[in-house]
Amino acid sequence: MAADDLTKICSDFYSTDEIEKARALLSRYVDKKCLPKQKGSDHDVSYRSVSMIVKVCVDPSVRLPSFCTVNIWNLPPIDATHVDMSAVLAELSALRREVRAVTELLEEVRMLKSLLHSGCPTHNTGAGNTPVSDSTTDGGQLSIGMSFAATALQFTVGW
Repeated sequence: MAADDLTKICSDFYSTDEIEKARALLSRYVDKKCLPKQKGSDHDVSYRSVSMIVKVCVDPSVRLPSFCTVNIWNLPPIDATHVDMSAVLAELSALRREVRAVTELLEEVRMLKSLLHSGCPTHNTGAGNTPVSDSTTDGGQLSIGMSFAATALQFTVGW
């Protein structure tokens, strides 16, 4: 990855304070003239500081200790090979749950529209999950449980 791309990613991901802490920590291991404290707006300071840090880190003549992170969330994703796959899978799982919930809501809205347009369906007026029957578009019977939306529709339409 090009140094400019890495600089842009890091300066956008980390706060000015985090970048300054990294610069101060790194300056203990190199000549302080290589990493002077920058002045200007926060964005400019961040970008210039990260640029200097990257230059020091990629310099083969500089011997730096290895750094590890305790929390992987503190690292920006650089590209597809540097992504925490467990986080991606967790997001994918959450997205699938949301899609299923939206699909169920869409089906319930379709059913309610069908009930509304077909007239008064046969139903029992008990409490809880009382079954409601309505004919489907293919002529078959659709048996469903009385949901909150169907109950609300019942009181709105006056069934």
